[in-house]
Amino acid sequence: MLIALEEKGAPYRLAAVAPGTLRSPEHTARHPFARVPVLEHDGFRRYETQAILRYLDRVLPAPSLTPDDARCAARMDQLMAINDWSCSRVWPT
Repeated sequence: MLIALEEKGAPYRLAAVAPGTLRSPEHTARHPFARVPVLEHDGFRRYETQAILRYLDRVLPAPSLTPDDARCAARMDQLMAINDWSCSRVWPT
């Protein structure tokens, strides 16, 4: 998510989640699966990396992060799914 914000040149504020607090009521109110990331933008909250990245690509100005070519876009979707499955594990709390 941070790479997308940097690529788009968008200002952002990073709020760290303290170790051991992913399952706290405060955090699970933001993300019901007790994970990160969570994005809050203009009163709109999203969780899950793919949903966040697609939202950012739609609401922030160019450059587009999604290829115009359908095959390239499919490859991007595949890599995002691999990232979500392989790299976004819930850390023990």
